[in-house]
Amino acid sequence: MKIFLTLLMLGALANLSAQVSDVRGSMLHFDGMDDHVNLGTFGGAFTTTTTEATLEVWVYFDQVETRTVSLIEQRSSGVNGPLLSLETGTGVNEGKFSVFAGGPFYGRTNTRAVVANEWLHCALVYDGSQSTNAERLKLYINGVEQALTFGGWGGAPVPSSFVLDSNPFYLAAERGNNQFAPVTMDEVRIWKTVRSQSEIRENMHLTLAGNETGLVAYYQFNNDDAPGIMGGVKDGSGNNHHATTGNMNAADYVASQVAVAKGVSERQTVTASGVNVFPNTGVSLDFGGNPNGEIVVSRLTTEAPSGASSIGYDVDDEYFVVYNYGTTNAAMSQITLEDIQYLNGTTAASDIHLYQRGARQHGATWTTALDTATSFVPSPTGQVVFDLSPAANRLVSSGQFVIAQMGSSTIDVQQVPTPAVTVEVFPNPATDHVQVHWANVAAPAQWVVINAQGQVVYQASANQPMTTIETQHWAAGCYVIALVQDNGPLLYQQKLLVR
Repeated sequence: MKIFLTLLMLGALANLSAQVSDVRGSMLHFDGMDDHVNLGTFGGAFTTTTTEATLEVWVYFDQVETRTVSLIEQRSSGVNGPLLSLETGTGVNEGKFSVFAGGPFYGRTNTRAVVANEWLHCALVYDGSQSTNAERLKLYINGVEQALTFGGWGGAPVPSSFVLDSNPFYLAAERGNNQFAPVTMDEVRIWKTVRSQSEIRENMHLTLAGNETGLVAYYQFNNDDAPGIMGGVKDGSGNNHHATTGNMNAADYVASQVAVAKGVSERQTVTASGVNVFPNTGVSLDFGGNPNGEIVVSRLTTEAPSGASSIGYDVDDEYFVVYNYGTTNAAMSQITLEDIQYLNGTTAASDIHLYQRGARQHGATWTTALDTATSFVPSPTGQVVFDLSPAANRLVSSGQFVIAQMGSSTIDVQQVPTPAVTVEVFPNPATDHVQVHWANVAAPAQWVVINAQGQVVYQASANQPMTTIETQHWAAGCYVIALVQDNGPLLYQQKLLVR
């Protein structure tokens, strides 16, 4: 069998907690019919007097719903009982988010905020210590505070505190039997603290350690048991608030598309044009104009971005996300990246290209290279400079960007067929087993798993649409799982982590 494969770069793995994952792994798709997750009561975290809470989730809507659907909700007994909820509206409120804290006292976005076919980061923040509705209840979408109109069934203000009863929280449903949401979710975070706008902006693209102050529960969907098993949806906070799926199956776990990984973020307020250095991330940005506001740079260091294989060249397990929260969308005329250690000293600057796309885009949306490096200083500096001129090449000041080495392809791209092969690998990271589902494989093919030493540790025919690979006797580490056509090209490859 001929294998056209070069191993992905296999870095040392950090944070080998049984629950927390440093890569995006899997996400969970809900059908909008009866799928849901019962999160439980978090050990009574909100059944005593609650004055602070934050609910965070990455969510993807296939369409703007014409009915009310729930994203995260706890509703106490009684129609008007206390609740803590993030949901969307219906009728004249179609496409608007509604947020609740403490009962029939809510805020609703003034304009349509639900966006179809795009990932949204939503954060509901409740702070009962504040004095007004607008200060007590806030909704951030992609780090931007939303203007809310307040009202309620009783017209009373948002309370300064509330107590929920012992009814559980749910994902994608109200009480597990109503308002089912046809959405995809990832990185669900439940806090019993007020998360500031700065904390939300700096951390929404970063995986958590799991031991952050005030973190009640953390669901990544990367280490879960088979659907339906009690407590099979694992909590990475260390508080053991494991959840349970309802009416879901293995096909609802799909490879995540969210731009999230372990890394570092840094923010600065920029009020003038020129070069701004973000030393913690190793990034310098030269703005051709004045952004007039906060710039947040995230460097994600443990995984290549979603759809990186569509670039066709060597992309390392690292990429960057930049947000311009200022009042001006000032384009960048130059970008400098430091500590790019995966390019060797013989790499020519002309072989290093910069790719860019929207900050929350995913999949094969990387288009042609934006620019070629002006200069490259190899290790230990590892500095790459892109002089984005002419103006047509200038990088918009919000987006994901990644560099690719054009001189060496990770696979023989001439051998990869045009039709897309659909593959789902979960859980990833794995412990005792991993399930692989695939479709659109027309010719005979085989699955191959290779360890960091280049040894084949698993090989089997892909003549069925799914298989289970036992990994309990494998050494913890990083592997590559590949689908290879018999006597033909590589069809698919993905990093597989085993704990």
